[in-house]
Amino acid sequence: MADKSGNLRARENADESPYAEGVVGGILPSSLAIPGVHEGANGRRHRKPSLEDIKKWAKADQAHWEGRNKRMLRHQNRFLLKRKALDGNKADTRVFLNDCNVLITKIASMIARKAPRIEVPPKAEDTWEAAQMIENALRWWSGCLNRRWQEGLHNPLPYDEAQSILLRGWLCERIMLNPDDECWVDDTVFEPMNIYPRISGKRIKRVCHVYQSTVGEVIEEFPDAEDRFAGQDEDRKLSCIGFYENQDPYYHAVIAEGEWAKEPVGLGYWPWLMGVAKGSFSHHEYPGGGPGDATDNIGMGFLDAIEDIIDALQRFLSMLTAAAAKQENPPVGIYAGSEGEIRQVEL
Repeated sequence: MADKSGNLRARENADESPYAEGVVGGILPSSLAIPGVHEGANGRRHRKPSLEDIKKWAKADQAHWEGRNKRMLRHQNRFLLKRKALDGNKADTRVFLNDCNVLITKIASMIARKAPRIEVPPKAEDTWEAAQMIENALRWWSGCLNRRWQEGLHNPLPYDEAQSILLRGWLCERIMLNPDDECWVDDTVFEPMNIYPRISGKRIKRVCHVYQSTVGEVIEEFPDAEDRFAGQDEDRKLSCIGFYENQDPYYHAVIAEGEWAKEPVGLGYWPWLMGVAKGSFSHHEYPGGGPGDATDNIGMGFLDAIEDIIDALQRFLSMLTAAAAKQENPPVGIYAGSEGEIRQVEL
């Protein structure tokens, strides 16, 4: 049997998957439709996730990536030169180098300066004009997404993407359809420390986005949640969970302060693009390794290889600084003599 075209398959899937209602369609007769249950191409019934399901999964996924987040926070403190976080309660480090900040900023700028290559080769001599129009449209679209991102007081989109992959070792980007926008999509780069994917086999099974928002922001993004938070201060902080399932019908839901801000609805597509820069090639534990060694070292970032050297160099420079200060302003001892006179002795 000949393969069906992608467009035909998409139409058939849309006919068989009434995502908004979340019921079985196409495969089962309407008289057997079960609310909240969807039957995928593999014949397995798939129900909508409940509020408790999402809370439980988010908690488990946060624990799974705890070691990764500790490493990312350590690198962030180096990038921002937070001295107390780097040196703890010790006072032996007096010199802090800005190499980590300069390195990440410089390389990210070099990467972002290079324009993406967009090339659409014509399939025939009489299609070169159409190919050129496609290239022009893609260049306009790329520029539109970049302008949209910068309007939110962000750096240029290519720079933020490069900084995320260099500093965090992860790039977590979500592209969702938005027919009301001239770009047709919302392209958003997320803080990787707030993104918790769950791996199953060779694919991402789900993503939990755990973050802080405000009542005003939640109501603006999800108008249906206005009744749940009516009368509350719009600046009040809310703990939120965004849930995305990588299985037809691709359920998406949002929980704010333990309540639905957006109940599960099928998107019909997987919106996440994720990549890691370096680190472990496997998610499985290995003989002799500790629990979490493999998972903690996935997507390690580019500061991981130099942070111990930076620490040693800072301690060495601090010793030199202390020695030079002692030579320039040597310590002295002051005491009272037998007759009450004040005497000073160089140490």
